[in-house]
Amino acid sequence: MKKENRNYMFKDICKYLGEDLDSLPCKSIKRHLEKCKNCEIFVDKLKKIVTIYKKLDEEIKVPEKAKRELFAKINFNPEDFEKNNLS
Repeated sequence: MKKENRNYMFKDICKYLGEDLDSLPCKSIKRHLEKCKNCEIFVDKLKKIVTIYKKLDEEIKVPEKAKRELFAKINFNPEDFEKNNLS
């Protein structure tokens, strides 16, 4: 993942957590993402999944039941996502 993409994702993670970028948890996350290749790969894949999902949702209407089942499988709450302005 390019450094600018990693920084962008880091800001989104901190925003989602409701933390200031200079807070101790966010500084720890940033240091970890800079060093851990596995987490870098995970975050990169997650970003791609979200991008694809948004594009697909705009192009086709995904049935609500399918959305609920997917969200339940990945332990995702769309209300939390929207509340933190990550959409």
